[in-house]
Amino acid sequence: MNRKWTTDMEAYLIVGRTVDKTPYKLLTVRLNKKFNSKMKVHDLQQKAFKLGITKPVIKKVRTYFKPSQEQINFVHAMVLNGYNTEKIQDAYFEQFDFRPNPSQIANTLSKKNTLQNTTVEQPVIVNESSHKPWHSDSATRKQCRCIVGLTSDLAGSAKSKAVKDMYESKEYSKLEAMKIIQDNEDKLNAWKKEQGYSAPTRKDAAKVSQMPKKDMPNVHFRWSKEEDMLLFNFKQEHPRGNAFPIMEGRTNRAVRERWYRIRNNINAVSEPKTTIETSLAQVEECLKPNVAETMWTKEDDFDILCNFYEYSIDEARNRFNIPYQFIAGRLETLIDSTEPNHIEMLMEATKTIKARRKQEAEDAKNGFWKRRKLRKMAKREAKKERRIEYRLQRLEDMFSKRQAKLDKKVAKAEERLKKLRGE
Repeated sequence: MNRKWTTDMEAYLIVGRTVDKTPYKLLTVRLNKKFNSKMKVHDLQQKAFKLGITKPVIKKVRTYFKPSQEQINFVHAMVLNGYNTEKIQDAYFEQFDFRPNPSQIANTLSKKNTLQNTTVEQPVIVNESSHKPWHSDSATRKQCRCIVGLTSDLAGSAKSKAVKDMYESKEYSKLEAMKIIQDNEDKLNAWKKEQGYSAPTRKDAAKVSQMPKKDMPNVHFRWSKEEDMLLFNFKQEHPRGNAFPIMEGRTNRAVRERWYRIRNNINAVSEPKTTIETSLAQVEECLKPNVAETMWTKEDDFDILCNFYEYSIDEARNRFNIPYQFIAGRLETLIDSTEPNHIEMLMEATKTIKARRKQEAEDAKNGFWKRRKLRKMAKREAKKERRIEYRLQRLEDMFSKRQAKLDKKVAKAEERLKKLRGE
């Protein structure tokens, strides 16, 4: 193998790069295989550069955009006619054989035009229509709700259904809905003026906010009696649902809260006041124990005598389901009682408590390992007892099954005998 270039190799390189346009990597493999050489990719690239068959590097020459007055007027006229940037670029390219970028167009628009001074009339389109693009859109859900509230007395689910139907049917556009709402509000305001209603408006509130601080405390936007009566009469006519009147200068939330306040005041006045004597009587009635809950059984009495001081207050309440003071009172009654039954029960409880304390003392004397051994022995004994009980239960089940089978066989034998005897 050699790495020297021959004329045949150079010719093969020129044809492969210029005619066939073979990549350098593939051309290197083919050239080494054909001429039994050991060339690398960069060797072919260097040779191609020396032979002058590589593509020349074209350096971009920066051109400065300096539009003439005619070009400035042309761009201004296109903008006045309502064309966007892409259309301006296409028209500029057709007219002046150059496609400006958006920044060049913006730079051109920043310069003054002479369209008014030229004698040539430029086609300028002016949109004289006052119709805005959102006027033709369908009315919003909020507008539909306002129209239903102003033009009907519906409330609750019926109002929601009407609003939904109006919104889905697209009956009104935004402009039409706005006009309907405005006309109905004007009628409502005229009716309020006839009724003698007057309330501070938003303009008045804006004036108050601009007033000096020293004068602001003297101005109050409180609810007047006329407003309260108007709200009260409206709710008397519409007792059901969440219908509320539209009041000038008051939001729907303010009207609702005012109505709740009026209603609560009416209910508070109608309710009679309770005296101290009636309150004390109610407290005593609550403190009286229920007879059914305080009926003590013999087991309960014995439990109290043995474990009263072992229980906590909560445990005693949960155990007997009565207040703690009655449990303590029952213990005192049993201790101070002179009845024979109570005295015998007290003696039995004393023996039980003594045996328990004795066992606790013995357990305390034993060490850890001895107590552990006793626990294990107790577990073994308990396990043996469970096994014996299990085996006895199994034997009883087996015996009962066998007895049942024998009973069936005896019954069948008796039936056959009766048949043989002809009975």
